[in-house]
Amino acid sequence: MADIRIEKDKNKPVWPWILALLVLVALGWWIFADSEPVEPEPVAYEQPILEEERVSNELTGVSAIGAVSEFTQFVEEPLEGADMGLDHEYTSDGILRLQNALVAIAEQETSMDAEIQERIGALEEVAREIQTDPYVLKHADKMHEAFVLAAELMDAIQEDSFLEVDTEVTEVMEAAHAINPEENALDQKDKIRNYFVEAKEALEAMDV
Repeated sequence: MADIRIEKDKNKPVWPWILALLVLVALGWWIFADSEPVEPEPVAYEQPILEEERVSNELTGVSAIGAVSEFTQFVEEPLEGADMGLDHEYTSDGILRLQNALVAIAEQETSMDAEIQERIGALEEVAREIQTDPYVLKHADKMHEAFVLAAELMDAIQEDSFLEVDTEVTEVMEAAHAINPEENALDQKDKIRNYFVEAKEALEAMDV
Protein backbone atom coordinates (compact mmCIF):
# COMPACT_ATOMS: atom_id res chain seq x y z
CA MET A 1 0.00 0.00 0.00
CA ALA A 2 1.43 3.21 -0.98
CA ASP A 3 2.09 5.82 1.72
CA ILE A 4 -0.07 8.87 1.48
CA ARG A 5 2.01 11.96 2.30
CA ILE A 6 0.09 14.65 4.03
CA GLU A 7 1.84 17.94 3.93
CA LYS A 8 1.05 20.50 6.62
CA ASP A 9 0.08 23.90 5.42
CA LYS A 10 2.98 26.13 6.18
CA ASN A 11 1.20 29.25 4.96
CA LYS A 12 -1.24 29.85 7.80
CA PRO A 13 -2.68 33.40 7.76
CA VAL A 14 -1.26 35.80 10.36
CA TRP A 15 -4.10 38.30 10.33
CA PRO A 16 -5.87 36.68 13.37
CA TRP A 17 -2.76 37.44 15.44
CA ILE A 18 -2.64 41.00 14.19
CA LEU A 19 -6.31 41.42 14.98
CA ALA A 20 -5.84 40.03 18.48
CA LEU A 21 -2.91 42.39 19.08
CA LEU A 22 -4.96 45.38 17.94
CA VAL A 23 -7.78 44.36 20.29
CA LEU A 24 -5.35 44.17 23.23
CA VAL A 25 -3.88 47.57 22.39
CA ALA A 26 -7.34 49.12 22.14
CA LEU A 27 -8.42 47.53 25.43
CA GLY A 28 -5.33 48.80 27.18
CA TRP A 29 -5.82 52.32 25.85
CA TRP A 30 -9.46 52.33 26.96
CA ILE A 31 -8.58 51.21 30.50
CA PHE A 32 -5.77 53.76 30.81
CA ALA A 33 -7.84 56.64 29.41
CA ASP A 34 -10.82 55.87 31.64
CA SER A 35 -8.79 55.89 34.83
CA GLU A 36 -8.02 59.20 36.60
CA PRO A 37 -4.36 59.94 37.19
CA VAL A 38 -3.40 59.67 40.81
CA GLU A 39 -1.56 62.77 41.92
CA PRO A 40 0.87 62.37 44.80
CA GLU A 41 -0.23 64.09 47.98
CA PRO A 42 1.93 67.10 48.85
CA VAL A 43 4.26 66.54 51.74
CA ALA A 44 3.97 69.21 54.38
CA TYR A 45 7.25 70.83 55.27
CA GLU A 46 7.64 71.87 58.83
CA GLN A 47 10.03 74.69 59.54
CA PRO A 48 12.39 73.60 62.29
CA ILE A 49 12.08 75.69 65.42
CA LEU A 50 15.36 76.74 66.93
CA GLU A 51 15.67 76.62 70.68
CA GLU A 52 16.60 80.27 70.90
CA GLU A 53 13.54 81.39 68.94
CA ARG A 54 10.62 82.80 70.89
CA VAL A 55 7.16 83.57 69.58
CA SER A 56 6.67 87.30 69.81
CA ASN A 57 3.86 88.60 71.95
CA GLU A 58 0.81 89.75 69.99
CA LEU A 59 1.42 93.31 71.12
CA THR A 60 4.96 93.30 69.78
CA GLY A 61 6.21 92.85 66.26
CA VAL A 62 8.27 96.03 66.07
CA SER A 63 11.90 96.64 66.93
CA ALA A 64 12.89 97.76 70.40
CA ILE A 65 13.87 101.16 68.99
CA GLY A 66 10.46 101.60 67.38
CA ALA A 67 8.57 100.47 70.48
CA VAL A 68 10.52 102.81 72.77
CA SER A 69 10.02 105.66 70.30
CA GLU A 70 6.26 105.13 70.30
CA PHE A 71 6.11 105.17 74.09
CA THR A 72 8.34 108.25 74.24
CA GLN A 73 6.13 110.07 71.78
CA PHE A 74 3.07 109.14 73.84
CA VAL A 75 4.58 110.56 77.03
CA GLU A 76 5.79 113.74 75.38
CA GLU A 77 2.40 114.61 73.95
CA PRO A 78 0.60 117.39 75.83
CA LEU A 79 -1.69 116.14 78.53
CA GLU A 80 -4.50 118.10 76.89
CA GLY A 81 -6.45 115.71 74.75
CA ALA A 82 -5.23 112.81 76.82
CA ASP A 83 -8.50 112.62 78.70
CA MET A 84 -8.24 110.46 81.81
CA GLY A 85 -12.00 110.10 81.96
CA LEU A 86 -14.08 107.15 82.91
CA ASP A 87 -12.77 105.08 80.00
CA HIS A 88 -9.19 105.58 81.23
CA GLU A 89 -8.01 105.61 77.63
CA TYR A 90 -4.90 107.60 78.47
CA THR A 91 -3.73 105.23 81.21
CA SER A 92 -4.54 102.04 79.34
CA ASP A 93 -2.79 103.32 76.21
CA GLY A 94 0.28 104.21 78.22
CA ILE A 95 0.46 100.84 79.97
CA LEU A 96 0.10 98.93 76.69
CA ARG A 97 2.75 101.04 74.96
CA LEU A 98 5.11 100.60 77.90
CA GLN A 99 4.47 96.87 77.93
CA ASN A 100 5.20 96.73 74.23
CA ALA A 101 8.49 98.59 74.65
CA LEU A 102 9.65 96.49 77.59
CA VAL A 103 8.94 93.16 75.90
CA ALA A 104 10.68 94.30 72.71
CA ILE A 105 13.77 95.35 74.70
CA ALA A 106 13.79 92.09 76.64
CA GLU A 107 13.61 89.98 73.48
CA GLN A 108 16.28 92.00 71.71
CA GLU A 109 18.74 92.90 74.45
CA THR A 110 18.56 90.35 77.27
CA SER A 111 19.25 86.67 77.87
CA MET A 112 15.52 86.02 78.38
CA ASP A 113 16.20 84.08 81.56
CA ALA A 114 13.48 82.52 83.71
CA GLU A 115 12.91 85.65 85.80
CA ILE A 116 12.48 87.91 82.78
CA GLN A 117 10.10 85.45 81.11
CA GLU A 118 8.07 85.23 84.29
CA ARG A 119 7.84 89.03 84.52
CA ILE A 120 6.82 89.26 80.88
CA GLY A 121 4.10 86.67 81.39
CA ALA A 122 2.64 88.50 84.37
CA LEU A 123 2.64 91.87 82.60
CA GLU A 124 1.19 90.43 79.38
CA GLU A 125 -1.66 88.89 81.34
CA VAL A 126 -2.60 92.28 82.79
CA ALA A 127 -2.16 93.90 79.36
CA ARG A 128 -4.61 91.44 77.79
CA GLU A 129 -7.07 92.13 80.59
CA ILE A 130 -6.80 95.88 79.94
CA GLN A 131 -7.29 95.37 76.21
CA THR A 132 -10.40 93.29 76.84
CA ASP A 133 -11.88 95.68 79.37
CA PRO A 134 -10.27 99.13 79.72
CA TYR A 135 -12.79 99.91 82.46
CA VAL A 136 -10.83 97.59 84.74
CA LEU A 137 -8.51 100.55 85.31
CA LYS A 138 -11.23 102.45 87.10
CA HIS A 139 -10.04 100.41 90.05
CA ALA A 140 -6.83 101.91 91.39
CA ASP A 141 -5.66 98.54 92.68
CA LYS A 142 -5.57 97.11 89.16
CA MET A 143 -3.77 100.22 87.89
CA HIS A 144 -1.27 99.94 90.73
CA GLU A 145 -0.71 96.27 89.87
CA ALA A 146 -0.03 97.06 86.22
CA PHE A 147 2.44 99.81 87.05
CA VAL A 148 4.31 97.66 89.58
CA LEU A 149 4.51 94.69 87.17
CA ALA A 150 5.94 96.93 84.45
CA ALA A 151 8.48 98.35 86.90
CA GLU A 152 9.47 94.85 88.02
CA LEU A 153 10.03 93.75 84.42
CA MET A 154 12.08 96.88 83.80
CA ASP A 155 14.12 96.09 86.91
CA ALA A 156 14.80 92.53 85.69
CA ILE A 157 15.87 93.86 82.28
CA GLN A 158 18.13 96.42 83.90
CA GLU A 159 19.85 93.84 86.12
CA ASP A 160 20.40 91.57 83.13
CA SER A 161 21.70 94.02 80.54
CA PHE A 162 21.75 97.64 81.75
CA LEU A 163 23.58 97.78 85.06
CA GLU A 164 24.33 101.49 84.63
CA VAL A 165 20.62 102.41 84.63
CA ASP A 166 19.97 101.37 88.22
CA THR A 167 19.03 104.87 89.48
CA GLU A 168 16.51 105.53 86.72
CA VAL A 169 14.77 102.18 87.21
CA THR A 170 14.63 102.69 90.98
CA GLU A 171 12.76 105.95 90.38
CA VAL A 172 10.26 104.12 88.18
CA MET A 173 9.65 101.59 90.95
CA GLU A 174 9.15 104.37 93.49
CA ALA A 175 6.71 106.12 91.15
CA ALA A 176 4.74 102.87 90.80
CA HIS A 177 4.45 102.38 94.55
CA ALA A 178 3.48 106.03 94.99
CA ILE A 179 0.13 105.25 93.35
CA ASN A 180 -2.31 104.37 96.11
CA PRO A 181 -4.33 101.21 95.27
CA GLU A 182 -7.09 102.37 97.63
CA GLU A 183 -7.48 105.87 96.20
CA ASN A 184 -9.63 106.80 93.23
CA ALA A 185 -7.53 106.62 90.08
CA LEU A 186 -8.95 109.89 88.77
CA ASP A 187 -7.57 111.65 91.83
CA GLN A 188 -4.04 110.48 91.04
CA LYS A 189 -3.52 111.96 87.60
CA ASP A 190 -0.27 113.67 88.54
CA LYS A 191 1.19 110.46 89.98
CA ILE A 192 0.21 108.51 86.88
CA ARG A 193 1.71 111.13 84.62
CA ASN A 194 4.90 111.14 86.69
CA TYR A 195 5.16 107.36 86.44
CA PHE A 196 5.10 107.48 82.65
CA VAL A 197 7.70 110.27 82.62
CA GLU A 198 10.04 108.28 84.87
CA ALA A 199 9.54 105.18 82.70
CA LYS A 200 10.37 107.15 79.56
CA GLU A 201 13.57 108.50 81.06
CA ALA A 202 14.63 105.00 82.16
CA LEU A 203 14.01 103.57 78.70
CA GLU A 204 15.93 106.39 77.05
CA ALA A 205 18.84 105.77 79.44
CA MET A 206 18.99 102.15 78.23
CA ASP A 207 19.85 103.58 74.80
CA VAL A 208 18.65 100.57 72.78
